[in-house]
Amino acid sequence: MRITFDATDGMGYIYLMPPKQQYYNSNNHLHKYLEQKNVEIPMARNNEILRRLDRLKISNKTYKNAVYKYSDIHMEYCNDMDKDGYIIGIELNLRKEKFIELIANKAFRIFYGDWRGKVVSLLTLDLIDKVFSPDNIIYPLNSKRDAFIIVYMEPKYKVGLVKALITSRNDIYPIDYLKVPDFVISK
Repeated sequence: MRITFDATDGMGYIYLMPPKQQYYNSNNHLHKYLEQKNVEIPMARNNEILRRLDRLKISNKTYKNAVYKYSDIHMEYCNDMDKDGYIIGIELNLRKEKFIELIANKAFRIFYGDWRGKVVSLLTLDLIDKVFSPDNIIYPLNSKRDAFIIVYMEPKYKVGLVKALITSRNDIYPIDYLKVPDFVISK
């Protein structure tokens, strides 16, 4: 999974879908902060973790409708979506120290198992306690309800921050892509 961070503007981008164009960034400075052997996206079958999803509220509204139709959620910057509402990527405010901390503490993880009668994968994008905060809300990405995101709602400005992706769609969010860390820090 590619996550890029640009130190000049403090912006990050999480490619949840594989980028259309592959490129190698020779300007990657991640190795200055972390040894390659410590950069990984752990993956484990864990139905107990997935049962924790049942403690979170599931919205009846799709994420796209909550953002654009009802204005329940404001995006931090822009979460790119395809025509069906699946999130392509997430643009976010990110500090170098925070990004390194998330990588070092294995915040990016994949848990897979059974949830709501389907085999799903849960990709966490933050520390586990922040993913499962009781205030977070699960939003379906469309009416098919085969992919969801967990959103933390910042109370003051109603900015929704994506904390995790839940999917049964390996064709859209391939595990073989998501489990490979492609983290880039550029200056």
